[in-house]
Amino acid sequence: REKLSELEDISDNEIDYFTQRLQNLKQESISAACRNLIQRYLGNAEALTYKRCYDVRSQLVHDGTIKDGINIVDYHHKLDSLSNKLLYAIINKKPKISR
Repeated sequence: REKLSELEDISDNEIDYFTQRLQNLKQESISAACRNLIQRYLGNAEALTYKRCYDVRSQLVHDGTIKDGINIVDYHHKLDSLSNKLLYAIINKKPKISR
């Protein structure tokens, strides 16, 4: 943000836009890295579960809302279970797919 404001002919709206896009790119890469790790150790079904949980988290964090019909406690339990399985698989060094 600081470096962008030093540029000439850039509006505050454009600075806000670019700053938000950079933050989104960071979040996307973190999400993708987690999804890839889960897929490697637990497979596609668990990676999809993670994606769904992350999508709910993103909507809650960025919009302050949750879609109707979403049971946040259920998603919490799914993510807790997934985390336990992933830690177990990593500790035991048993990837489901090899690289």
